[in-house]
Amino acid sequence: ENVVLGMTAGCGSKVVNYPLLVLKNYSQQGLGMPSLKPWKLYRGLPTAMLSLGSTTSIQFGFAGFFQKSLRRITPNDNFIKAGGSFLGGLASGVPCSVWELTMINQQRFGGSLLGTPIRI
Repeated sequence: ENVVLGMTAGCGSKVVNYPLLVLKNYSQQGLGMPSLKPWKLYRGLPTAMLSLGSTTSIQFGFAGFFQKSLRRITPNDNFIKAGGSFLGGLASGVPCSVWELTMINQQRFGGSLLGTPIRI
């Protein structure tokens, strides 16, 4: 349940904020203004959705797992929530880094979901 909720929340969030992310990345990289044509502005969106959706699902899933585990150790609700959330976020760091790099490269150069990581 936590994993499905995380995937849904991550994908929905990415669809909404993706154009702003593209503008930010272009600005940070000194590339000027990107094309506002939707097929160019949204280039890399599937990877971005996979990235954030998967990362959020991993975070939600691990947070739920760690919260259940911590509940066996202590009854302190604040510690359980904070500790479970921290550990869930920590567990998602590695895949998130790879997916983020892939997404930024797709924004700049295009490419397929599988071809871009191979090219990198």
